Amino acid sequence: VLERLAARLALEVPGVVRHSSGPPLSGLGSDLPEASAESAGERVRVRVRVAVRWETPAHEVAAAVREQVRQRLGAVTGKSVDRVDVVVGALLPPSRVRTDDTRRVL
Repeated sequence: VLERLAARLALEVPGVVRHSSGPPLSGLGSDLPEASAESAGERVRVRVRVAVRWETPAHEVAAAVREQVRQRLGAVTGKSVDRVDVVVGALLPPSRVRTDDTRRVL
């Protein structure tokens, strides 16, 4: 639950976009954003990988994702978010950014 919520919160940050690498339904590649979380009692550490629009400063987006996930995840779960590591896994030019949010099944 923490991982899905962290990935969803990252998508709310301007400049973060959905991205799938690899052929559809192949199991190869990865979908961004993705998150992993470690929880010990009421303390949480999170790692988030995101795709960022090319024209957006990656360091600013990473800082915004870090703050968004730290604040909102803590507020929603009541847990103390000790650390949020953000990795920019892809920089996407405008031609590779989907403008709709529909899911496609081939």
